[in-house]
Amino acid sequence: MIDNKRISEWLATVTTTEDEEIDCDSLGAVIEKVVEAAAAGTDVRVLLPEIALHLDHCPDCRDWYETLLALTREPA
Repeated sequence: MIDNKRISEWLATVTTTEDEEIDCDSLGAVIEKVVEAAAAGTDVRVLLPEIALHLDHCPDCRDWYETLLALTREPA
């Protein structure tokens, strides 16, 4: 059985999908720079909306990004 939350997430993804979107491989090529910018206080959603859109749509990349960002912010 599919729960209502998952259906809502799927519908939100479908309605916000763009014709030209960044894919996982493209994000992987720039993830370090994106994480560095976010850690420095840059609003990635404003600066790189195509990456923000991909992170909204792809839970695997979002988890990867959030993990790297958390590691970057932790003291050495």
